[in-house]
Amino acid sequence: MLSSRKTLLITGGAGFVGANLVKYFLKRNFQVHVLVKKETNLWRLRDILRDINIYLLDLQNLKKLKNVCSKINPNYIFHLAAYGSYPSQTDIGEIVNTNILGTVNLLEATRDIPYQCFINTGSSSEYGFKDKPMQESDILEPISFYGVSKATSTLICQVFARQFKKPVITFRLFSVYGPYEEATRLIPTAIKAALTGGILNLTKGNVSRDFICVQDVISAYVKAMSKKYLTGEIFNIGSGIQHTNLEVVGVVQRCSKNRLKFKIGLYKRRPWDTSFWVANISKAKSELSWQPKYSLAEGLKRTYSWFEQNFKLYQK
Repeated sequence: MLSSRKTLLITGGAGFVGANLVKYFLKRNFQVHVLVKKETNLWRLRDILRDINIYLLDLQNLKKLKNVCSKINPNYIFHLAAYGSYPSQTDIGEIVNTNILGTVNLLEATRDIPYQCFINTGSSSEYGFKDKPMQESDILEPISFYGVSKATSTLICQVFARQFKKPVITFRLFSVYGPYEEATRLIPTAIKAALTGGILNLTKGNVSRDFICVQDVISAYVKAMSKKYLTGEIFNIGSGIQHTNLEVVGVVQRCSKNRLKFKIGLYKRRPWDTSFWVANISKAKSELSWQPKYSLAEGLKRTYSWFEQNFKLYQK
């Protein structure tokens, strides 16, 4: 068991995956410190704000960042702050400043801290289109500015780790779903339609992704925390199985007892939509002793139940 007195620093802790990590480690009595931008909406953390340490801080401010990190002196660092993963986030300068400069500054600000593990959160978007399961050793061919920025930050982390002999690794997350997911994503949109009697519009064709339950993602972070000698390594964190959007919607429909109605072809296909997108997770299995626990059906059943109980959070 990990020590209950360890200190954890999370950037982007008010986001979907970040908030789930914050809540998980808070329940296990970690001292949790969260760095967020001043304008961040803290709705995911509202019920635990008194129990965590929040710092309103832009990662581009290296001097202030270094001062705060020195005071926290974390045992573990999870870097999830990012910009550009949502269609509305199109400012190229902000993508570069947040994802690349922000990562460089966090690495530099914590360089002298003897942390046990620093996990940089990357993305499957770094790979671009492939015709086989994506492996960590694949050539990176990102098709978006976001993907380019995440690939750059991953490589920076890798060089930094090896040059300064720091335990920095990167998780390339695939399509994570679960409690607190952003409302505009496929699964929350489908669940909302089922709960409200709305109609879900889908793209034409077999748009596919590797969907992974956020609880499985959390377990990967936990596994990595106890591992040594992973300096500079990169790991795919996905289910290793791809599903089409229609298959996902079919599971949600069953969870809703056929309350979900949908129409195919009324949602515009996006440049990054493809019929093949899946992780090879053999490296994470062998080196982290990790593998996903939840099937799509099991994970979506849990997610649907959570949304039913917490739907008020999504009503505006």
